[in-house]
Amino acid sequence: MTFARDAKILTEAGYRLNWVQPVDQFRWSAHIELAASFTLD
Repeated sequence: MTFARDAKILTEAGYRLNWVQPVDQFRWSAHIELAASFTLD
């Protein structure tokens, strides 16, 4: 939920979410990281 919280803060401050990409960085676990692009409108 950290990404959702942070994305909400950024979008409320005027940033636009361009894309989100899940990254399976750790093959030995089910943990997924997210990479995202935001731009300021």
